[in-house]
Amino acid sequence: MIDTITNKPRKGATVQTTINSKAQNAAWSSLQSSGKSGAVVALNPQTGAILAMASYPSYDPNKLAVLDGNQLNANDNALQKDSNQPLLNRAINATYPPGSTFKIITSSTFFNEGKGNPGTEVPAPTSLTLPQSSTKLINDNGEVCGNGNTATVDLAFTKSCNTAFANLGMNLGSATLKAEAEKYGFNNPDLTIPTPVSPSNFPLEPASSFTAMSAIGQKDDTVTPLQEAMMSAAIANGGKLMRPYLVQQVQAADLSIVDQATPQQLSQPVSSQVAGEIKGMMLHVVNQPEG
Repeated sequence: MIDTITNKPRKGATVQTTINSKAQNAAWSSLQSSGKSGAVVALNPQTGAILAMASYPSYDPNKLAVLDGNQLNANDNALQKDSNQPLLNRAINATYPPGSTFKIITSSTFFNEGKGNPGTEVPAPTSLTLPQSSTKLINDNGEVCGNGNTATVDLAFTKSCNTAFANLGMNLGSATLKAEAEKYGFNNPDLTIPTPVSPSNFPLEPASSFTAMSAIGQKDDTVTPLQEAMMSAAIANGGKLMRPYLVQQVQAADLSIVDQATPQQLSQPVSSQVAGEIKGMMLHVVNQPEG
């Protein structure tokens, strides 16, 4: 109050984030041009530093910094009631079905359990009838995977064959998949960057048919965009998952360092060998010939 009356300049700390401005602008521009709600997160795999974190739609924070109390309340009410939820940070607080990206974890589990490698032939029928049900699982557009009966894990991953990975999931079991998913950061209610991150979820499934669907990223699986980035970053970093963070350092008004980020390993979901194998399969996905 004295500083306000005397008009003495207030000196606060300076917060330096890990955001890369070019990466952030590219992320925001892409989301904005799409016109669809969503989020983008980019990490430095070696450190866990968040290089870009954009959520769309967003809002102008200046509307919540006005001096007119009535105007402030009006602006806040308008944002709260907006059906597009601009106040929601979708990058860390919204969860979505991971879909086929979860096949990274199913593959990790299969390799970690010593069941095989990318060249291992696994069942890959064109149609898979799920246990205790009449539900028939097929691949995208009824696509044939491999020879129609079997395929290598590499080919099944590259073509994103649902039947192959659903079958792998049932054989591995829900508990084993859950344990592997948690190494990547799933089911963690305590993750912060430093703001709290909503947990990504992989529950224990009570039936094989449910496990089949969860193994391909459906049923009850949910992930934040940050979790998706963490999965890829762990593979890119030789199997080491680094704790994500947004604040690089905090500097006081006298230029002394109040806080300095130190990269920390969160877990080791896979060995460097397995990470290399999965990285190779991920590259095949984006480099496969069209048609």
